[in-house]
Amino acid sequence: MFKIYNWKETIYKKDLIAVIINGLLTALLVGMLAGALDFLFYKINFSLSIGLLLLCYTIAYRVRKAYFNFHILYPVLAVIFLLFGIFVEMLTNYCFIYGSITQIFNILSSWNFYFNYLTFPIYGFIRFYNTSQIAHLFGGILDLIFYVFSIIVCFKFSGGKLK
Repeated sequence: MFKIYNWKETIYKKDLIAVIINGLLTALLVGMLAGALDFLFYKINFSLSIGLLLLCYTIAYRVRKAYFNFHILYPVLAVIFLLFGIFVEMLTNYCFIYGSITQIFNILSSWNFYFNYLTFPIYGFIRFYNTSQIAHLFGGILDLIFYVFSIIVCFKFSGGKLK
């Protein structure tokens, strides 16, 4: 996967710029759409992250179409753009929940938002530890499976190979 000779291949400047621009714009735009979808599904008590799968697929597709000559850096950048898209998704979700610019600024200036972002895949396990409800445990297992699955799919669909 990350063999040293894969990193020694030449990186073409046009391909790299195209991958960065496509990845960032896709992470921003689809991250906002995914945050809105997650907010909508949260309102109707549907907890599976459809937005995460949509974000994963679109980032991988756009990064794959952005380069002509493959380099191992491009799938790694796709995973980084996926993590940035998840950040935008969570931020958009908070924007819909709170709605006020001052409250959003207060959320961004506190450590709790970043802690929730870093512990996103295991947040259900933390809630299970605090409340001892089995539903939170199953939700945590599903979130972790979706999170790991989306990272693997994003890496593979953007051109990387897992061995």
